[in-house]
Amino acid sequence: MSLKSSNFARSFTTNFLRYMKRFVFLVCLALVFAGCSDAAKDIAGNYSYKISGSAIIKGDTVALPHEMGAMEIVRLSADSVLITFNAMEGPAYATNAGVSDSHIVLKELERNLTYNTQLYPVTVNGQGERFEQTLLFELSYHSTDVDAEKLTLLCKRN
Repeated sequence: MSLKSSNFARSFTTNFLRYMKRFVFLVCLALVFAGCSDAAKDIAGNYSYKISGSAIIKGDTVALPHEMGAMEIVRLSADSVLITFNAMEGPAYATNAGVSDSHIVLKELERNLTYNTQLYPVTVNGQGERFEQTLLFELSYHSTDVDAEKLTLLCKRN
């Protein structure tokens, strides 16, 4: 083998490896970006919901009446949504929420809780997780007369 062909083979191998490294890097980069999802887009849609649990109202522990209705989640950005609740027997209300992967954090909202024909203004906080077509939240209601922790908000995609 001549010196010329040996240099050509070495040069070819060096260039080939250099281009292969670039190619592998670009493929890996493409896979990383393909794996990124828009969490808000993934949960946006129409759901049926039900809220249940118990609360302490004016010192007495009571089972709250179940609240059911329609819920809509609208994408505002890649990590933010607007959630509207339309109760079957009650008012409609809305709040924003932050979203990352399958985790959802509700922005604090004010609403009225009805119990035994009495209205109690409460502050609602909560967070939840997405499990395929189901959203499961843990809510809390607080005010001077009401204290409720670990209320369940179950949402099923329509």
